[in-house]
Amino acid sequence: MNVVIGAVISFAGPLYDKEDYHTSALSGAAWILELLEGHPNWIRCELDVNKHVFCYLISYLQLIGINHSRNITLEKQLAIFLYRCVTGVLQSGPYY
Repeated sequence: MNVVIGAVISFAGPLYDKEDYHTSALSGAAWILELLEGHPNWIRCELDVNKHVFCYLISYLQLIGINHSRNITLEKQLAIFLYRCVTGVLQSGPYY
């Protein structure tokens, strides 16, 4: 019985003892810059694209005429879109 209880606790423990994942003090454009200049795996983890793919997408969007809006950069717009696609989060995230 102790073995079963121990197995359940070790399996279910991470579900209840959650650790914050987004611990960056930065938000918005600074967070995106941190992703682009930080460890290469970080942008892949957060936005599910490699850095060169993100930069290519920015270039392509600019090529077809999509640019910064009045209040938000194109990089931030793309990051929000990709972040929402990856996580399904619709209301808030580290980019606000």
